[in-house]
Amino acid sequence: MESTSSDLTVYCPRSPSSTSPHSTSPQSTNPQVLTYRFEKSMVYVTPAEDYEKAVDYAQQVFPKLATVDRERISFSVSVCVEGKKQTVRVSSMAWKTVAWSLAKYEIIEISVEPLSESADLPPAYFGDDSRYSDKKFLEPDSAIQNGRPRSRSSSRPHSPSSSTKKWIEKLF
Repeated sequence: MESTSSDLTVYCPRSPSSTSPHSTSPQSTNPQVLTYRFEKSMVYVTPAEDYEKAVDYAQQVFPKLATVDRERISFSVSVCVEGKKQTVRVSSMAWKTVAWSLAKYEIIEISVEPLSESADLPPAYFGDDSRYSDKKFLEPDSAIQNGRPRSRSSSRPHSPSSSTKKWIEKLF
């Protein structure tokens, strides 16, 4: 059975018990060449020892990736699970195991992850929250009554409570 996705054709075995994503032939245990695909371009590369080196290679062979933040670059492979083609993202911790188990010339798809929503928003400023709305600022201040500021109920200055005084005395 063949499964197609846009211009990509992947052979998927008919056996429903076939869940192994990669070839198990002796040639696939140590590939000498892998294929990186980004957008519609493909480039042969030697397998990188680790994920960071794989990102280096991707940025080197695809000039459009040179200015992309490294954290946004991701890798994935197409696998067959129960006769259906699926795409699986390769994490940094699984890079070496996955890359070295691929068949010679197998394609590793490169994607650029979208910017996170927080990166699209301007920074939050101190005190910027929902307590302040245009409506609240248009209403008269509750501290002003009849055109005069409201005074405290007591005419003498506020003095700290005895428990506060004891706490301060313990500090010194």
